[in-house]
Amino acid sequence: MLRGAGELRLYPDADSRRRPPRMRRRQSPVDRVLPGIGLMACWCVLGPLFVFMILRPLPAKGFRVDWKVLSAARGEKNPWRQSVGVYVESGGVFRVGGEGVSRTKLKEKLLRELGQQAVWVVYVEADSNAKFGDVVYAMGTVEDLGAKVVWITPGVRAGWKKERRE
Repeated sequence: MLRGAGELRLYPDADSRRRPPRMRRRQSPVDRVLPGIGLMACWCVLGPLFVFMILRPLPAKGFRVDWKVLSAARGEKNPWRQSVGVYVESGGVFRVGGEGVSRTKLKEKLLRELGQQAVWVVYVEADSNAKFGDVVYAMGTVEDLGAKVVWITPGVRAGWKKERRE
């Protein structure tokens, strides 16, 4: 506090004795019995909301993505000589087993190729100029047949090349 200035106030000219008396609200019987009714009502609504956000059902459709596994070819080597692969080229051409297939005949060709396999795993890879919609269509077709999709991205391909060199 400054010397000789007296007390510091926001409005120094206002008389501090001229304040209206403080009015106390009378408590109602409900306030005395249930002091936290607003808090309890809040938790009655928010409690189930938190529970159902955690225990919600998983989506029925969509592609399963596993971010923990960096390589799709871990574990034992494939006992079959040939694996089924779909290569999506620009222009909507799909290559299954080296043969070019149109969009309408992709399902038939995949079903024939998968019929010769014991494990239904299809490797999907795309050209850099291919449309993303064509890649999603190929993945959806593979999943509709009941096979597992392994998407070979450029990062996965580079990792495999690096493993072969070492």
